[in-house]
Amino acid sequence: RQMTLNRLYAKILRDDLSEYVYDASIAGCSYRVTCVPLGFRVSLTGYSEKLPHLLEAVTSRMLSLIEEMKEGPEKQGRLAQKFEKARQSLLRETKNFRLESPYETCSYIARMLVEDRVWHVNQYVGEMEDPLSPLTMEECASAAEESLLGRGRAEMICMGNINESEAREVSDIISERFRSKTRPVDDDEIPIFKSHKIPTREEAIKIYG
Repeated sequence: RQMTLNRLYAKILRDDLSEYVYDASIAGCSYRVTCVPLGFRVSLTGYSEKLPHLLEAVTSRMLSLIEEMKEGPEKQGRLAQKFEKARQSLLRETKNFRLESPYETCSYIARMLVEDRVWHVNQYVGEMEDPLSPLTMEECASAAEESLLGRGRAEMICMGNINESEAREVSDIISERFRSKTRPVDDDEIPIFKSHKIPTREEAIKIYG
């Protein structure tokens, strides 16, 4: 459920920043905020001297958007419409995955067999269609806030035509926006994703007969 809510938040953020990002794209810069198993990934590309400004604008909106969503649909009718649009879009995308080519379906099932503690696509669909526990904009904001400002850690990498001072500027923005408001996580507390070893023919005969 947390993953579903974070995906919805990423879609709403993308929709909300579309006008601003269009101007940035004209200037040769682009961004992407994606939901990953351990939180969010923020990626920026373009001219190095412009990226800190874009990062500052995106991360600032990430936090202010959460506060606005927490106010609820009564006060934020426009965001409520975007939330419902994002929910319908994510639900449609998830359902359409069942119609992918046999090769894609086979790859997905193979990944399900070897990865530990993963949800099937049907579980995501059920979570979004559950009438007894519907997804709400306020819950989505709380989930995103927990992922961004709860216990966590930040990692960054700068590549290309960017010098040390510009990289430190990027680091300072991330620290100011997120790290200063979160409780640190020790290395031994970070979840480890495990994959199961596929048994050989002989091992499968011993296990399954």
